[in-house]
Amino acid sequence: MAFILFGAGWGNAVAKGTNWSWNVGIGILYIGKPKTTYSVSCGAVQVNCLRLQGDTTIEAAAFDGDRKEERIGIVAQF
Repeated sequence: MAFILFGAGWGNAVAKGTNWSWNVGIGILYIGKPKTTYSVSCGAVQVNCLRLQGDTTIEAAAFDGDRKEERIGIVAQF
């Protein structure tokens, strides 16, 4: 899953004469809509294969239906 982060920050990444540094940042994270893929492989044994494929289709629809909205979050770094 890919995401986009828009942010801004400030700090002292390369301090003269010391090994210490600091930075602070804040941003908005856009994750987007999740995408899922489902597959069923029954192999040589076909017992209950059609039922398993049907159940997988039902579960996939329920899983994706619960996750339709896009995700946006706030990110803070200290």
